[in-house]
Amino acid sequence: MPKQDWCTLSPDGCWGDPCCKRHDKRYENKRLTRKQADELLRRCILRKSGDKLIANTYYYGVRLFGWYFYWKANKK
Repeated sequence: MPKQDWCTLSPDGCWGDPCCKRHDKRYENKRLTRKQADELLRRCILRKSGDKLIANTYYYGVRLFGWYFYWKANKK
């Protein structure tokens, strides 16, 4: 069975499941704003990796490019 790519087009590291997996679900469930979901991703990656640079890189990546996935998840 192929491994799920939770952190789309980025390395999953030790944070892919649960951090990126939860982030994807937060985009779909519409309870949070996109910015809130992205900030929770940053915090989760920081907790799992302990690396502020990695956490911030993923945060700014989803802030720049995540709009498409958020739009796609919410157009249903």
